[in-house]
Amino acid sequence: MKFRKGVDKMFRKAGWYPGRNVQKKFDKLKNFEKLPDFLKEFLYEYGDLRVKTMPVFGDDFVATWHLTFYLFKSINFKTYSNKYASYGNDLITYPLGYYDMDRSVVECDKDGRIYMVGETIVLLSDNFYEGLSKIICEDYSDILYWDFEKKSWVSYRV
Repeated sequence: MKFRKGVDKMFRKAGWYPGRNVQKKFDKLKNFEKLPDFLKEFLYEYGDLRVKTMPVFGDDFVATWHLTFYLFKSINFKTYSNKYASYGNDLITYPLGYYDMDRSVVECDKDGRIYMVGETIVLLSDNFYEGLSKIICEDYSDILYWDFEKKSWVSYRV
């Protein structure tokens, strides 16, 4: 896995260890087999964790990325994909966790791009591991926002 330096430490604090495998838990979920292979592999190793983000402004300013959202018990892709079909030419995204500070769902698409969807829709990165690292590092540099009026991604720099 190609996370930024220090990200593996945050996963370890959340209970991850080399060789961790929770595949049996995920394979029981209805529609889980429809996820892209890279996403299934990631969730087999890192799923069902609650990962704290790195403190940016002191220990009081820490969010949690919940990789436990699959407690939904099933994933209704027809409903889910229609929810945000208005961006990215009917782009289908897959839920990847819940980020509590912004009350956002972390999502990815079949190409590994990472999105944060809440009050706004943000494209964090075109690279799966860089996008996940950005969440844990609280790095919101070089991100794009979906402009519903223009129906396009617009640049935003922190």
